[in-house]
Amino acid sequence: MYHNKHIENHSRNTKQPKKRSVHNVNANKLPCSQFLLQFQPKKLKTTINYAKGKKMKKALLISAGCTMLLSVSSIAYSGADGLYVGGNLGLAIANDSDVTDSTAPGITLEFESDMGYALGGAIGYGFGNFRIEGEIAYQTNDLDQIKALGVSVDATGDTSSLTGLLNGYYDFNNTSPFTPYISGGVGVAKVEINDVSIPGSGFSNVNDDHTVFAYQVGVGVAYAIKENLSFDVKYRYFATSDLELDTTDFEYSSNNFYAGIRYTF
Repeated sequence: MYHNKHIENHSRNTKQPKKRSVHNVNANKLPCSQFLLQFQPKKLKTTINYAKGKKMKKALLISAGCTMLLSVSSIAYSGADGLYVGGNLGLAIANDSDVTDSTAPGITLEFESDMGYALGGAIGYGFGNFRIEGEIAYQTNDLDQIKALGVSVDATGDTSSLTGLLNGYYDFNNTSPFTPYISGGVGVAKVEINDVSIPGSGFSNVNDDHTVFAYQVGVGVAYAIKENLSFDVKYRYFATSDLELDTTDFEYSSNNFYAGIRYTF
């Protein structure tokens, strides 16, 4: 009896070891995300850390790419200063020309021409938004018809001009690769009438030329292929003072459309 009571008291007084519980971890000292990570499998931790690293690397690459693009844009499209050369090729749409003759007062002939071609070369200098250049240009158009007193008759021959111009440009510089501009220029033009004939009449093989004042106004846009190389498209109205060919006065003008290349040194 005494022995059993002694065993019972001994077992009661003996402290049982406490089982470890996850609730004993001091969660108050850890952020929620880190606290939860303490009990995640090792493989899951590795996956989460890898995903974080991958996102960070992607963000850094995007940021670096944007920085590079912005720096390139500011260099390439800020407008290239310095000496340049350029060339243009395009279409010349000659306007109808009124022709009067002092030997036939009161009668006005109207010359109609087919679409022709125009080309030119220039050397100039750019500074800021401005450019100034010297240009040599040539264009030619075949004659189509001559109208007089409401009657139209076929005509053969052509008109052409060789022109020297001093041109000025204003470029609307911006951060895009496209640069709009306006232009104007003055100079001289040698205008020729070559082999003009009206079949079935005594008017045949007329040739003459005259050097007159010339001018142009235009608009266009340049596309920057490289920092110092651009592709141009432009419209130009070209005209001269009236030509005096023997006893006749002859108007000469056209609407020209060009495409060209400009290289800055």
